[in-house]
Amino acid sequence: MNLQNKLCVSIAQGKKEEIIDKAKKYPFIEFCLEKLDCTVEELAFLRKYISRVIISCNIKTNTYTATEKQTVLNRLLSYIECEPDIVDIPICLFDEKNQLNGLLDKINSKNKKILISYHKYDCFGTINEFDAVISKMKMYNPAYYKLAVKCKDVEEANIFLSLYKKYPELKDKLILVPMIKEYPISRLRSLALGSAFMYCCDDVPVADGQMSYDKMFTILKSINHE
Repeated sequence: MNLQNKLCVSIAQGKKEEIIDKAKKYPFIEFCLEKLDCTVEELAFLRKYISRVIISCNIKTNTYTATEKQTVLNRLLSYIECEPDIVDIPICLFDEKNQLNGLLDKINSKNKKILISYHKYDCFGTINEFDAVISKMKMYNPAYYKLAVKCKDVEEANIFLSLYKKYPELKDKLILVPMIKEYPISRLRSLALGSAFMYCCDDVPVADGQMSYDKMFTILKSINHE
């Protein structure tokens, strides 16, 4: 397992000067545009230090208003100019296909990869619900399918992770992120079961259950005897 390609560090705060050391330290970074206070030009400058970059813009709510959808779309359209490798598009934006076409055209013209994401922050939901989400994602044939779901206990996390077995055709494409503070090891289990990669943090978690890059790297290195 190439650990550097499997651990993506989420960065959601800091000015250019504060982020540059992190950019040099980690080969794979997610820039969380909904929180990050950097201009397109500043992120473009940082880009040259990083091997692999995701841009995302996810408002922490289960349902976006029309205004919020437009805000997310506009930020993704602007920041694609910093030349990310992967663009994370919330699945709800696909309900606004006419407005989304401009972003999709730009992604395709720049030969970038699409990650479609689904977040459920308040409660677990059902497997049928997750099946419907994956089915909708499949319509657009993205490079990656990300589902991040709040889990209240180990049982819910295990049920959620059983989706890897249910969708073997999505090996190395599906990313299941159990959001559970009390069971952060579930993110390591997700990697072991076939996640394309997994999100971690530098020092301050961006989401429930995030482990630090150093801790995840050390554990995975020990498991893989590297």
